Amino acid sequence: MDFKENAWIAVLAVLLIGGVAFFAVSDALKAGTNGNPLPPASPSSSAGGNPSASGSPATPNSNSASGAPAAGSGSSSNIALKELQYPRAPSWSSYQGVINGPRGDTFSSEDLKGKVALVDFWTYSCINCLRTIPYVEAWEQRYGPQGLLIVDIHAPEFDFEKNRGNVEMAVKRLNLTTINVLDGEHRIWSAFGNQHWPHMYLIHADGFIRYDHIGEGSYDQTESQIRALLEEQNKSMNMTSASPISVSGANTVDFTQVGSPELYFGGSSRRAPLGNSPPVGVPGAALSYTPPSSMEANRIYLNGSWADDGEDMRLASETGDILITYHAKAVHLVADSMDNKSSVQVFLDGQPYSGPEAGSSGSIAIGPSRLYTMVLTSGYETHTARIHITGSGLRAYSFTFG
Repeated sequence: MDFKENAWIAVLAVLLIGGVAFFAVSDALKAGTNGNPLPPASPSSSAGGNPSASGSPATPNSNSASGAPAAGSGSSSNIALKELQYPRAPSWSSYQGVINGPRGDTFSSEDLKGKVALVDFWTYSCINCLRTIPYVEAWEQRYGPQGLLIVDIHAPEFDFEKNRGNVEMAVKRLNLTTINVLDGEHRIWSAFGNQHWPHMYLIHADGFIRYDHIGEGSYDQTESQIRALLEEQNKSMNMTSASPISVSGANTVDFTQVGSPELYFGGSSRRAPLGNSPPVGVPGAALSYTPPSSMEANRIYLNGSWADDGEDMRLASETGDILITYHAKAVHLVADSMDNKSSVQVFLDGQPYSGPEAGSSGSIAIGPSRLYTMVLTSGYETHTARIHITGSGLRAYSFTFG
């Protein structure tokens, strides 16, 4: 066998050994993440349009974070392994201000370095976001002293949610203690490639996104991931056997029982026409609406003189009505009043109804821009609600159900 033949044999041997090593490493990586593929990307979800996260939480890379966390950070080999398993969290900084911030209006991704952080995208008129708040606040109280940093990113859906005063009012009303970074132009939202409210990203101290969760639910699973990362960061902690937080009074929804989708009022937002739309007129001009004798379920019907302002329908007459046939136990209306003088009285199947926000007279005062609960019954039922409005200037943005 001559020299050339020996050389070819050597080359083939090297290629064979390299191939075996490649597949061994690949198999090891798959085993370390349970080999779960990433679910297909979901379309953009509006506030309340992503009801419950019904599937398993997913990470935005090619593998799920549902398996055991990777080995502790520090060595270059561990970092290289994580580069293959998890995405890095993006860089960002506050540009419109911070509420409850440690340094006024200054905060950025640099403040997360070396910490286990939960970044939570929300907006204050989103009922799905509002239902997660008791859990996020409970995690802040329990795990904040142990090293967890929670940062809420307020990314608005409606124009009124871009107003800092409105957000500050909501943070105060909801008794939030977490850091809230204002993202009125969705710059931070875009940096994460986010498409949902709410959406939580759990970031390790080394800057890798180790877990994420879209929508409501799976609170025990999210909390388990928080404990695992805190223990990984501090080996002296023993948290994996701790019991999940029990949140008293939390409002949970069985979405398999809800038969009504989120509905938008304004022409630039709604996904389906109003039930009794008149001929197309000039945007912003008041038109007369009269409901028919029979109504379809899950369609918005109006009575009175209303103007389409794009995001909302505005009552131009002194009185008017909103009518909806739905199947749920809760009906929420995102609304405001231009002069804070509008009020509503709810009639359920023709009978006066006093909901949780009704005053002694049975009516609900509509003022600042926010979500108002119109109806809350004990079971998931089909009803026709008529919301009678007194006082022009009420603006209705959306219905959500629970």
